[in-house]
Amino acid sequence: MRGLPNTLVQTATFDRLIDDSRLMAHRLGVDNPDQIIRIELYKDMVHVHQILQLLFNSSRVAIRNMARFIERCEYVRDEKERRQQQRDARSSAALLRKVSTRDGPQEQRDLEKEEYVPAFMRIGMVTETSLDDGVEWVVVEQNGKESAEEDGWPMAALKRSLPTPSPIIQKK
Repeated sequence: MRGLPNTLVQTATFDRLIDDSRLMAHRLGVDNPDQIIRIELYKDMVHVHQILQLLFNSSRVAIRNMARFIERCEYVRDEKERRQQQRDARSSAALLRKVSTRDGPQEQRDLEKEEYVPAFMRIGMVTETSLDDGVEWVVVEQNGKESAEEDGWPMAALKRSLPTPSPIIQKK
């Protein structure tokens, strides 16, 4: 599962695939430490609850969270590109002027003032990791309140049931 992009996994407490979803998110987090991996567990919901928007508030929250996750991934990508362009511009200017590229304290404060806080950060989206796998484990209540925690079977027990990938054996 290496080399996969940022991933959002949404599951529910009454979803038959909940354990598979949790294991997949864990494996994605371990294999892709430089990506954003987020799993949302919706309390008292069923498999594919997102299509039941007229019945459940959690369904509307799930759709909103998908949009927020996409916005977040785009923001992170754009920030990486912007910082790389700034580094490239500073290093080319330094080569032309033959001066060091160290930022002074005033330049650092100017950069901090320019920081834009996007909507997904202001709404209260949980972006903490609760395990050592780099995955954002989030439990979402019926009212949309998020908390950073893992719910369900302990991950240690689930990992024991997951077969470890065998190394590829090349035939001679």
